Amino acid sequence: MTDWQNVVQVPQPCLVVLVGPSSAGKSTWAAAQFEPDEIVSSDRLRAVVGRGEDDLEATDDAFALLTATVRPGDTVLVKSSNSAGLRFLGDRLGEYFS
Repeated sequence: MTDWQNVVQVPQPCLVVLVGPSSAGKSTWAAAQFEPDEIVSSDRLRAVVGRGEDDLEATDDAFALLTATVRPGDTVLVKSSNSAGLRFLGDRLGEYFS
């Protein structure tokens, strides 16, 4: 087991955001650290609200869906290969995790 695979303890509830290039290991790391129902992929959200995972025009709608779904007390890890919208997401959801 490498150091990056060690379990990280985070407060509950919390919002964790992983941003990195494709194939950087975000999904692997997230799966080792969080429960499946706590992990949100911005790519998958874009596929739900847009024309596919790579539909960057759907990013705003994808994050709007996420902010409408997350509730106070939830623990959520959001992973993205693009930082677009993530600051907005943090601003919108920050009140749930403070």
